[in-house]
Amino acid sequence: MLAFALLRQASRQTLGSPVRNLTSLRGYPGSYSLVQAGREGLTSPLRSFLAPRKSSLWSPMLLQAAKAGQQGIAVPVRNFSLSRWSNIVRAKLGSSRGYGSGYGGYAGGNAQRVVWGLVGVNLAVFGLWQFADRKFMTNNFMVSVNSVLSGRIHTIVTSAFSQASFNHLIMNMLGLYFFGTEVAQIFGGRWLLNLYLVGGIAGSIGHLVYCAFVIPWLENIPQHRFNARYTPSALGASGAVNAIVLLHILLFPSRTIMVNFFIPVPAALFGVYLIGSDVWQARNEGSRTAHAGHLGGALVGALAWLRVRRRW
Repeated sequence: MLAFALLRQASRQTLGSPVRNLTSLRGYPGSYSLVQAGREGLTSPLRSFLAPRKSSLWSPMLLQAAKAGQQGIAVPVRNFSLSRWSNIVRAKLGSSRGYGSGYGGYAGGNAQRVVWGLVGVNLAVFGLWQFADRKFMTNNFMVSVNSVLSGRIHTIVTSAFSQASFNHLIMNMLGLYFFGTEVAQIFGGRWLLNLYLVGGIAGSIGHLVYCAFVIPWLENIPQHRFNARYTPSALGASGAVNAIVLLHILLFPSRTIMVNFFIPVPAALFGVYLIGSDVWQARNEGSRTAHAGHLGGALVGALAWLRVRRRW
């Protein structure tokens, strides 16, 4: 399924950009892509979601703006530029020192530098998948119950920088760039970095919990018969990107998203669809997508928004 989204806010033109891409590795659920440890081979994506992004920094390459005069979560955006909007948000949230005790504050670095740094790391890991030993990459850049129980706890983090295919990489990185840049411009580069990391970790944990407890429950498998070696592995930045995307939607719920180029949908409703589809499909243990990983990342985005809102 391919969904396109278009966004316009303030008086600027906007460009549609992807939210997430769900892909699979050969024969196993995918991604966040699921694959049995040691399995080789990358395949094409199953589906992609395209979502909105706004900024005067980019000219409309694909789409024109959809609807003007949309409002932000607390302050009308229509009459304010992004820089003025950032100042308003920061003023309401308080000093960077006071807010920095959570996700790192605003003083943690340049927004663009952090965004491109994250993109660069994902590109580097994707390059390793093309040339490095496949068993090494599977053992160290894919997370599974077996890998964690075997002591490879670092895969909880490294899997969030590992993509299943080139399309998977492009979709996730475009989502990170378009949504992440604005979030970083408002809250700071270090804040975005921490949100990405926490979202990625939560996505990995969501996948682990789903494989260790939910699947056995759905299939009526007694815990004493559970074998971690047969649980699927996962990789992908979808959990991290979902955290950023959902935070963005919660910050600007009344923006209009054009789905499939011509269907106007409020951002809030589009967010409900994204979450609802993952919740519904997570009930199917045979799904090729790690919906629990997506939901874990989305949960972090919601918690980040609640924290921001308390200081609003």
